[in-house]
Amino acid sequence: MLNAYLMRGSQGWTIIDCGFNLEPSHQAWQAALAELGMGPRDIEQILVTHLHPDHFGAAGWLQQWTGAPVLMHDREIAAADRMWNPELRQSEAIGESFRSHGMPADTAGDVTRHHAAFAVQPLPTHLVPVSDGESVRLGNRNFQVLWCPGHTDGLAVFWCAEEALLLGNDMVLNKISPNIQCLPNMYPDPLDLFLQSLNKVAALPARLTLPGHRTLIHDLAGRCGELIQHHQERLRLVQELAAGGATAWEVCQGLFGNILKDTHNKRFAMAETLSHLVYLQQRGHLVQEEDKGLCRFRTV
Repeated sequence: MLNAYLMRGSQGWTIIDCGFNLEPSHQAWQAALAELGMGPRDIEQILVTHLHPDHFGAAGWLQQWTGAPVLMHDREIAAADRMWNPELRQSEAIGESFRSHGMPADTAGDVTRHHAAFAVQPLPTHLVPVSDGESVRLGNRNFQVLWCPGHTDGLAVFWCAEEALLLGNDMVLNKISPNIQCLPNMYPDPLDLFLQSLNKVAALPARLTLPGHRTLIHDLAGRCGELIQHHQERLRLVQELAAGGATAWEVCQGLFGNILKDTHNKRFAMAETLSHLVYLQQRGHLVQEEDKGLCRFRTV
């Protein structure tokens, strides 16, 4: 379930993240505005924190309904095009990448179809780019844009120093770890970016962090430290699983075997496994070898 937010301003309201482009999302927004005594023209702007369809999916529909511009980090606008432009065939690229890393061909085909089913359509026609360090007004508050990649290439959080308030979306979550996906046509070492971003936001003196899922965060630095520790432990386990040589799919089964029951979890788990394998490879702990079109990792 997504945590979306509304911020009231003198010129209208700002929507922060949108939900999937599905009828239940449309009904939820219509009901929320009606309950607040608002109409669609009371929405001044729509802020999308990152490209995933639970945050970005309904942005095009919301723009058509409200007429409001959609704000998004400039790097994420470019990444969203790489992810969702049908001409770039990202769904097929993901399936082929996973197959080359040992995922069975029929499972990789399911992943291709699953990803394609979540394609963000319609896309907003009026996208307003915002940049790292820029100040943006959301409702009656001023926020600084902070580029914090890792979960996606262009994810941004928004920091209100005056109120020590962070719009953290999926950068930091309680109870669960944000999914870090190594995907074709995206930054090749996303876990490295994510760990850097965790250290960046941990330094903020936040009183309250509003996440994209789950419960509010009152100890930002502490939660960032827990997530860093989680990935350090995960990296040690991945290195052990690949010690004698293994495909990413074999490592993935060792890490997530008990949850690999549906295509959604298989896609997320495989991409997360690859992010850890690539991180270790980039730092000289693993080497990647190819044999007859199949990639394997092993310790040096």
